[in-house]
Amino acid sequence: GMSDLFGGMDEPDTAVVSPIKPLPEWSDDERLRLEKNMLGLYLTGHPINQYLGELERFITGRLDRLTDKAEAAAAATGGGFARGEPAVVAGLCVAERTMRTASGDKQLFVTLDDGRGRGEMRLVGDDIEGLADRVGRDQLVIVEGDISFDSYNGNLRIRHKKLYSLGQARARFAQCVTVKLTPDCGVEAAERVLDIIEPFREADGLPLFVEVSSEMARGAWRLADGWRVAPEATLFERLAELATVTRAAAYYPGQNGT
Repeated sequence: GMSDLFGGMDEPDTAVVSPIKPLPEWSDDERLRLEKNMLGLYLTGHPINQYLGELERFITGRLDRLTDKAEAAAAATGGGFARGEPAVVAGLCVAERTMRTASGDKQLFVTLDDGRGRGEMRLVGDDIEGLADRVGRDQLVIVEGDISFDSYNGNLRIRHKKLYSLGQARARFAQCVTVKLTPDCGVEAAERVLDIIEPFREADGLPLFVEVSSEMARGAWRLADGWRVAPEATLFERLAELATVTRAAAYYPGQNGT
């Protein structure tokens, strides 16, 4: 039997342990992307959460509250706003559907989700192709336009005037970019900072301020206009990897420095 077959084998004196190579922890984006791919939903959070602190500097409000406000206004006026209320909103593009008008023209309806509410934006004509790269699935989009309540579908209707990526929204709403250095940042380390910033220089970008502070003093310098920068996430990520940089971010009107 089985005991006879394996009975003659000697027991090992010590256990054999195969080492497992440690792997880096997934970023929030990667973890949530895999959750969505495997489960069809975000389980441990929402991708927009990591940007909320910055988004709330310039959006009008979260989609759930704006929906309630628009619905109340529609009820009070017996059918909603003819032109809508001006607003800036943000959300992930989580769904889309197409329809044809009575004349046969194509319409694309994109659903935006900010983790607490949803709204629907309509694209028509040349906008469907022209803005396709900004409304890809699970892509964060910031919309400047107006909102109203769609009594027929029972949801928030978003009419766009301008669409932005997060980097474009920073360029539109932020006042400048600030880079804070440690007190011990020497000439060589400062040159490394400028090397990283160099590819992001842009004539119509945001002004760049460099800050240094210690227990004794604090100072900030605005660099020349030739050092205006595009406030892209890649710039901030690369600067954050440097030990001599304690903060790199867009700065918004009314924001207190930290």
